[in-house]
Amino acid sequence: SDGSFVYIPKGVRCPMELSTYFRINAVNTGQFERTLIVADDDSYVSYLEGCTAPIRDKSQLHAAIVEIVVNERAEVKYSTVQNWYPGDKNGKGGIYNFVSKRCLCTGYRSKVSWTQVETGSAITWKYPSCVLQGDESVGEFYSVAVTNNHQQADTGTKMIHLGRNTKSTIVSKGISAGKSQNSYRGLVRVASSADNARNHSQCDSLLMGDACGAHTFPYIDINNNTAMVEHEATTSKINEEQLFYCQQRGISTEEAVGLIVNGYAKEVLNKLPMEFAVEAQKLLSVSLEGSVG
Repeated sequence: SDGSFVYIPKGVRCPMELSTYFRINAVNTGQFERTLIVADDDSYVSYLEGCTAPIRDKSQLHAAIVEIVVNERAEVKYSTVQNWYPGDKNGKGGIYNFVSKRCLCTGYRSKVSWTQVETGSAITWKYPSCVLQGDESVGEFYSVAVTNNHQQADTGTKMIHLGRNTKSTIVSKGISAGKSQNSYRGLVRVASSADNARNHSQCDSLLMGDACGAHTFPYIDINNNTAMVEHEATTSKINEEQLFYCQQRGISTEEAVGLIVNGYAKEVLNKLPMEFAVEAQKLLSVSLEGSVG
C-alpha cells in the first residue's frame, strides 16, 4: 500500500501533466494505493495514471482509492489508462480490479473531469463519482471499457447534484468481444436544493461476435422539478459493409477493426492528453486482435 498526495495552491495552474505508474510485480500480492488531490481556489491540474501487470497463473487484487477535492473556480482532470493482465483465453489468472474514486466539487464553478480507458483486468468494478456541491459546478465522465475472451467489466459513474445550476456529462463507450460481459451502471441524482441542474448521459455499446454481452443499468433520481436530465443509449455490431469497404482498399480485417473501434471511441480518446491518446488507440487495437474472423 502506498499512494500520492497532490496539493495545488491558490491561483496555480500546473504547467505539465502529473503522472503515476502502477505495476504489480510480485506473486501473491495485492495493491492498495491511495491518491488524494486537493485543488485550491482558481487552480488547475491534469493528473494521469497508468496500470500494468505481468502474466500470472493466479489472480491478484488491485483495490485503490482516489479522492479529489476541488475548490472555487478550480479544475481537475484525472485520466486513467488501465491495462492490468486480463487473464488467458480460457479465463485463467488476471487482476481483480476493484477501485473507489470520488470527487467533491465544493466551490463555486469548480470542475472535475474523469477520463478512463479500461482494457485489462479479469474483473473490473469502477464507478468514479462526483458530488456537485458548489453552485454552477461541473462534473464530466468519459469512459471506454473493452472486454475480450472471459473478461467482465462493470463500470459507470455517480453524479450527485446538490448546488444550483450544476451540470454533468456522462459519455460511456463499451466494446465487447469473445465471451466477455460489459456493463454500464450509473446514477444521476438531483437533490431538492439543485435548482436548474442539467445532465446528459450517453451510453453506447459495440458488440463483436455472438457470445458476448452488453448491459446498461441507468439509475435516475430527480427531486427537483426544474432539473433537465437526458439519457440515451445505443447498441450496435460492427457492420460487415464497413469491413468490406476497408478490405476493398487493401486494409486488413484487423486494421479495419482497429479503425472502426477508434472512430467509435474518439469522443473519449479526444479527452486524453496527446501522448496518452496515441497509446490508448494502439491499446484498443491490440486488445481486440483476433476478435473478428
